[in-house]
Amino acid sequence: MPISTADQERIKRVTLAIRQEHDRLRSKYSWLKFQDLIGFGLLVVSASMILVFSWLWHIEIISTWFLVIWVAFWTSILHELEHDLIHG
Repeated sequence: MPISTADQERIKRVTLAIRQEHDRLRSKYSWLKFQDLIGFGLLVVSASMILVFSWLWHIEIISTWFLVIWVAFWTSILHELEHDLIHG
């Protein structure tokens, strides 16, 4: 089903507003120039924590429910990183 001209114009306005806000935030907060490094750090920490908690479960220091909760938390961080990468 084709998109109407009115919808195309709305999409353009929303896209432009998002890009303008993106540019404004990047100029306001200088630490955002390290966004790739921050993302990589979160990736490494999340993956490492999943491995650490899995190892602690394997050697029977933590319970299964504790492992599930923490793996779900760190996986949610990874999912958000993946989501941000897909949507630029």
